[in-house]
Amino acid sequence: MKPRVLLAGIAILALIAGIPASGADWPRFRGPDANGISSETNWNPESLSKGPKVAWEVKVGNGWSGVAVKGGRVYTMGNNGKTDTVYCLDEASGKEIWRHLYPSAPGQHPGPRCTPTVDGTSVYTVSYFGLISCLGTEKGNVIWKQDVQKDFGAKAPQWGFATSPVIEGNVVLVNVCTYGAAFDKKNGRKVWASPAGISGYATPVVFTRSGKKCAAMFGEKALYGVDLDTGKELFRYPWETDYDVNAADPVFSGGKLFISSGYKRGGALLDVARDGAKKVWEQRGMANHFGTCVLVDGHLYGIHGNTGRGSLVCLDFKSGKVKWSKKLGFGGWTAAGDRLIVLTEKGDLIVVKADPSGYKELARCKALQPKGKCWQMPILANGRIYCRSSGGQLVCIDVSK
Repeated sequence: MKPRVLLAGIAILALIAGIPASGADWPRFRGPDANGISSETNWNPESLSKGPKVAWEVKVGNGWSGVAVKGGRVYTMGNNGKTDTVYCLDEASGKEIWRHLYPSAPGQHPGPRCTPTVDGTSVYTVSYFGLISCLGTEKGNVIWKQDVQKDFGAKAPQWGFATSPVIEGNVVLVNVCTYGAAFDKKNGRKVWASPAGISGYATPVVFTRSGKKCAAMFGEKALYGVDLDTGKELFRYPWETDYDVNAADPVFSGGKLFISSGYKRGGALLDVARDGAKKVWEQRGMANHFGTCVLVDGHLYGIHGNTGRGSLVCLDFKSGKVKWSKKLGFGGWTAAGDRLIVLTEKGDLIVVKADPSGYKELARCKALQPKGKCWQMPILANGRIYCRSSGGQLVCIDVSK
């Protein structure tokens, strides 16, 4: 077959399936590269200014779970007061394909915090109370489960477990116990587990140091560097905050980790290229309460401030200097290329140029009239933006070209 004919055939098949040829799936928390940035090119942000083109909208129960998109399906979680539900929805229509239920109290600020992770034919979730589930993507059948509180002495942080699962090779990493645990992704058997204790809320971040795979685990009162294969503690950097809320994931680049927490704690850049973790700089101009910064062309972009108030900030990664700040309120954010996608807690969806010279708004619309808060990140996948409220509204907006 000639190359042109082959490419045309691929494009036609993609259109038939309802998936743009230049689209990109989002199979896990913070996307396929775990950096909060979509490689999507087939989208038109300016179309939002004409009002959102809603492809579909569904109710998925209370919670703070984001969405994962893989293979024409959308996965998320919610709680109805007595039961957690893992949903599998059709990407094009929002129609339910299957659901998996298990008993669960709602907890404080009700509902699960985990974003499902899709890997091959399995989807992995973590409940508010530390139940890890591995389900089949086809029908939602249970492959294995682990209760980390019951079996490993993990103690839930004050507002419940918030880690999303991270698949690395043959293991699934979760931020539980003092500084994490790893399980065989196929059968759930323990590979290693840190000492019994209370974890932070952030999701594990995998990075390479001196040719060795490591994981950054944000604990209750410190950042830990852990050997990915053995779980051995490589370093720890003390980092205490009010209410022990270390929720934003570390951001790794060039042998350095940026960490940030709310309650006026601020952020710091740590050199972890060799032994230990050495502070490069520390500042209070970027205090991430929940959401994690995105790093675009040497600059960090994120919301500085706590729930109920906040500003979108641009911070120089190398120096820690604030380049600009714009009051938008609290919310969640991701990026696609040089564009930031921000969802405010009141349901406004805003596209902003990722430009250190100043705040440049490109488009804005009302995505949700939320029951509850919009704190979860919006995500862009296959020409669609997904926005979620804590009250269970999930809306899919068509932004394809």
